[in-house]
Amino acid sequence: MCVNSNKNARIRNRMNIAYCEDEKIQLEYMEQLIRKWADEGNDTVTYFGYGSAKELLFEHPDSFPFDLLLLDIDMDGMDGMALAKEIRKKIKNFPSFF
Repeated sequence: MCVNSNKNARIRNRMNIAYCEDEKIQLEYMEQLIRKWADEGNDTVTYFGYGSAKELLFEHPDSFPFDLLLLDIDMDGMDGMALAKEIRKKIKNFPSFF
């Protein structure tokens, strides 16, 4: 998890972003991209990285405190598409990207 804020500029937005990816190097790369995006946009972003769909569901069985969820399509076990279906059973129109 990381919190980014650009202290030299006015903060416009605050977002909670989760990313589910089973490859550690890709998970770390996405964190770098999110940090860069937040810094360039003067946004504060709280980032949550999960190594599997089961890990995300275990930590958030009934609610998803995220503004955006980025999902890997090809993961061992439950893939991103199946995870999105599970989440949408509980929260209709939840913003997810693959």
